[in-house]
Amino acid sequence: MESLAHLPNHLPKQHLFRVTYGETAELSKRELEVLGMIAKGYEYDYIADKLFISFLTLKTHVRNIFSKLGVNKRGQAVEKAIQQNLI
Repeated sequence: MESLAHLPNHLPKQHLFRVTYGETAELSKRELEVLGMIAKGYEYDYIADKLFISFLTLKTHVRNIFSKLGVNKRGQAVEKAIQQNLI
């Protein structure tokens, strides 16, 4: 993995990683929980309510999931997670 030392400190480095072919994303336990609920088709409001987190916190988890998986949409995230045996 490439060093991030050359990047300014104010950039959120956790959002700069992308999964390339053959790599497996490392998602946190909570991110996997959110992803599993997304895969079941639950809406964001419902997920936030069931996990006892704010909508903004949920959106942060979703943004992190999308970033780590290198995707931009819910369906893409689910598809990639299934391919990588994450869910």
